[in-house]
Amino acid sequence: MEREALDVDVLIVGGGPAGLSAALTLASLQQSRGGDPLAIAVLEKAREAGAHELSGAVLDPRALAELIPDYRSTGAPIEADVQKEHVYMLAAGSKIALPVIPPPLRNHGNHIVSLNRLTKWMASRVEEAGIDFFTGFPGVQCRRTRDQPVGTSMVCEQNGLDILQAGELRKYARDLEGAADAQARNRRRR
Repeated sequence: MEREALDVDVLIVGGGPAGLSAALTLASLQQSRGGDPLAIAVLEKAREAGAHELSGAVLDPRALAELIPDYRSTGAPIEADVQKEHVYMLAAGSKIALPVIPPPLRNHGNHIVSLNRLTKWMASRVEEAGIDFFTGFPGVQCRRTRDQPVGTSMVCEQNGLDILQAGELRKYARDLEGAADAQARNRRRR
């Protein structure tokens, strides 16, 4: 039986903030290196971007600024900036303010966001970058194959149909790992 397939260089399963960030980072890396653009695809099981992202969050803006430097001017859905914070110890019928806020609980300067709205916005940025974003496609079964002349390919199936095949994963995974290592070293220096 012959199956319809779409060949891509990199397949990312999961269209949440992490998957979308990985897609944008790979596209940016390839653009900075020059050459042909990568064929990148993101699979999201929900019917639309952000549908499974239901909570709010306090977001450290450094990660978003590294990924999309002009995020504020391009309409990132920032609900508010944290202006001040308090930590209380709660007791039956009363509360006691802690005199010092422990470092992990300090959020001054961070952003308050809706993860649903942020994910939708990031998905639009992914599509603007020329990355294929497929909603309603859970990767029911993903398997590696080695029948291609270059790299490794992965096939994701849904209801017996091959949705996407990704080739040359190793080369670009090394590039992404190198970028992640560099980012981690930069964070440790701060």
